[in-house]
Amino acid sequence: LKVNKMNDFIGKKITTANLITLVKTGFFGFLSAEFYYLSRAISFELNDYISVGHHELQALAIGVTSFIFVLLYLIGRGFFKLILRIVRSWRFDIFLAFFFGVFVSILFDGVGFAAYESTISLLTIKQILAFVSIPIVIWFLFLFRALHIWFLKRKNKIAPFFISDDEQKSKKDDLLNFSEGAERFAERVLNRGSLDSIVFGVDAPWGIGKSTFVNFCEEYWRNNHSESVILYKFNPLRYEGRANLLEKFVDGLIRVIQENYFAPEIKPLISNYSRLINGTKTTFTFPWLNFEVFWGAYTIDDAFNDLEVTLSNFNKKIIVVVDDLDRMNFSAIKDVLFVIKKSFTLPNISYVLCYDTENISALEEKKHDTEKVTEFLEKFVNVKISLFLDNQVLSDYISTNLDKTLENNLQVDPLVVERTKQVVGGILDIYKSHDFHKYLPFLGDVRKLKRLLNTLLLFEIEKADFEDSDFNKQDLIHLLLIYINYPSIFRKIYNTETNGRKGFFSVVIPHEDNYPKNPDGQANDSIRDSTYKNSTLYTKYVESLHDNQRFLLDKVFDISKRLENSAIDSVPQEIKHSYACFNGGWTDGRNLEEYLKLIVKLSKPQRGNQYRFYLNRKNELLGGKTVEEILSEHEEFSYSKSENSHEQLWRVVVNSLYEFGTQNGGKLITYLLNNIQNHSLFTDKNAGVGLRDDIDFFLIKLLDVVGWSDQGGKHRNNTEENITEIAEWVFGEVRHAGNGAIEILGKEDRGILGLYDLLAFRLFCSADHGGVIFNLQRSLSKHGSPDAPTAGSVRDIVIEEMREISQRVFQIFKDQYIDKNKNLFNLTDSLSLADLTGKYRDFIKEKITLGEIKNVDTSVSALKSRIKSFITYQLGNSLISSGIGCGYYDPSGREDKNGIKTAINKYLFGECFNPTKSPSNYEHFVDYLLINFASTFGSPFEAEEGHKYIPHIDEFTKVLEKEKLAN
Repeated sequence: LKVNKMNDFIGKKITTANLITLVKTGFFGFLSAEFYYLSRAISFELNDYISVGHHELQALAIGVTSFIFVLLYLIGRGFFKLILRIVRSWRFDIFLAFFFGVFVSILFDGVGFAAYESTISLLTIKQILAFVSIPIVIWFLFLFRALHIWFLKRKNKIAPFFISDDEQKSKKDDLLNFSEGAERFAERVLNRGSLDSIVFGVDAPWGIGKSTFVNFCEEYWRNNHSESVILYKFNPLRYEGRANLLEKFVDGLIRVIQENYFAPEIKPLISNYSRLINGTKTTFTFPWLNFEVFWGAYTIDDAFNDLEVTLSNFNKKIIVVVDDLDRMNFSAIKDVLFVIKKSFTLPNISYVLCYDTENISALEEKKHDTEKVTEFLEKFVNVKISLFLDNQVLSDYISTNLDKTLENNLQVDPLVVERTKQVVGGILDIYKSHDFHKYLPFLGDVRKLKRLLNTLLLFEIEKADFEDSDFNKQDLIHLLLIYINYPSIFRKIYNTETNGRKGFFSVVIPHEDNYPKNPDGQANDSIRDSTYKNSTLYTKYVESLHDNQRFLLDKVFDISKRLENSAIDSVPQEIKHSYACFNGGWTDGRNLEEYLKLIVKLSKPQRGNQYRFYLNRKNELLGGKTVEEILSEHEEFSYSKSENSHEQLWRVVVNSLYEFGTQNGGKLITYLLNNIQNHSLFTDKNAGVGLRDDIDFFLIKLLDVVGWSDQGGKHRNNTEENITEIAEWVFGEVRHAGNGAIEILGKEDRGILGLYDLLAFRLFCSADHGGVIFNLQRSLSKHGSPDAPTAGSVRDIVIEEMREISQRVFQIFKDQYIDKNKNLFNLTDSLSLADLTGKYRDFIKEKITLGEIKNVDTSVSALKSRIKSFITYQLGNSLISSGIGCGYYDPSGREDKNGIKTAINKYLFGECFNPTKSPSNYEHFVDYLLINFASTFGSPFEAEEGHKYIPHIDEFTKVLEKEKLAN
């Protein structure tokens, strides 16, 4: 009995709910039939015109074309999909109502047919054709506009430079491992097809990817349940601040339902229900009058029952997704929630709400805590899930999927992606660090990550070669995070650490002048400090900041956290050249200022000024590349630029010699021996030339460290037997026959400058010249005499060590100059600027033309004087003081009776100063005396105030013999 009563009740309610819909459908059927009779009236007139004028072919073409246009229009408007939905709905009542309306019109042979015929008969054929063509013209206009819009979209479809903040639409673009969880959640929302209505919540902070997660759910519903699910995505943020939020929600819901399901009565049912729960009245407006429509005893319960019955008969579930709920103000959020509260009890409707509880609590004017807001939301949300992004997911997002993330967003070459990856390495280190949780406010979600990546792209990162620069990736990332999140702090850093300023954020070196002195005015040695420290300005400043700000600053500048050992001599050069906490002082560069200028002014570092660039080239040498290959691959080493790049490379190599094996070390030695003449002896600091003097020193260091090897091919066991190879290198014997240093440096075709190089090399070999060359000194000593001392008195060591090399050098000089009667001074005077500058002659000429090198003639003259003085002094003196002169030894033997000095004096007075050979030798003699008028390393004008400088005969007799000079 109860079941029968329920069926009667449902049938009654269905009849009541469908009454208006059935009336409308019947009227629509009647109008359709009347339109047919109107078409007949028009066709009668057109048929007469076509028959009389014999326009059958034209009419056929126009008819077919019009039919095609109409067919395309109906397809474009979804007409056939609508018909299919109607058929699939099995609404026989709708069909019957429609055909009843048609039947009524047919019974009267067209109610208005006579009127149609009489009206049409009054029109001319042109007017009829114009009337018929109106729909076609309108269709053409729509088509033209659609094509125009399509063309504009195609034309303006340019890949963006920056990474957009748009959510992902499909799981094929899943970069956060959301797809699996989204599919599982989407299936739960369906609730096994139950009619029960449930409100689901997706709770996660901004930037985590709630919209992306829901998009994956929608994709799952479309792909797997398209026949059983109707999706309605409502974004209340679009209507925030507007009245009738419920009306906007209802209008959208009706539209989506009608697009997916044929239920013509749903619109009035939902509209009536929404008006009743919103407390609004139905009105009918007429000019100057406004009538209220009263529905009698029809209450909100009646409306709910009608809607419940209709929705219960749906074979599809309606899923309403409400996104960006937490971006609205709190009052608007409450409006949306109450709208859902009023309607969610209807069957076959479920809700998915996306929000962040913490942000909603922050929006509340009364500042309720999160627990209060959670309790409030629990009144509306039945089931809630939360989304999380751990450090591994974010790390994978950057490292594994960076190419995929950027490929559709960049219209530049792949170099951008590659160099962005180099910087992103600093982010990966952060994600792997133990204090990652402290970075959550800055890098804890995708939105923050995209903002950081876009900032990197803004800096034209593709133009900065971070592989060859000194930038520390983590320091750059931390400074960028400060720049993005705390601009006022970044401005403070910039204003205190640029344009020569330093010592506020950057580390300082306590100077003895800053400490109190002893009573005698001397610095107090007990409190001297040789360690890097943070300035007191910095320590006071960070005390005023909150934890997140202080955390980022300390990651860059806190010396106790950056350096394991802050002692100046203990900090590696690589760190001094890369860490942003250094900015001048005892370091070689202004690191912090370069970071700041990169960020603020997009000023890219010059590779030739970067320590890392030379470190990488050194590593390439270790990997097997030759010096020639490296120099040819990088324009920084071009002979059209300064020699600073070559100098930096060789200094890095010399400081890393223990990393080189014997084979690689031998290649370096051979290169220097064969290429020293390519460099400039002419020195100008502004132009960065004059490396030739230093190459002999680099050569000595190479021989000392890598010019030998032990049985393991290393440079550890420096026994006398193992280091004999060094002497073989120097004298060109056994394993290095034909490739010895003395032989190559002293080649006759290298002229006076080759002799200069050879004597400089010999001087650097001396154990008392200041360099630590223990292996080289021992090898030369034992090569000359197995009994030579290698410990004890330095004087005794030097005498034995330098005898053989001095005799070999003198023999070369004798063969090339004394025996061939070549005047050393004439040859030196004949040297041109091109001779003195090697392969840098064009570069130096350009600098002279630009005025960057001045007083060239004076500099060249002084250099020639230095060459004369150095050669004659090294060959002719017999002193032992920071080196030993060749003149101390005999041309052969071990008696050391200054035989070489005697031979050199004979050469100077007999060849160079002899006026009988050339009158110009008078000038050479006077020139020599003036050059040696005072100490080579001093000036006669540097005498103490009040004391007249008086030259002493010893200034000249260091080389010249007194008797010959007096004569």
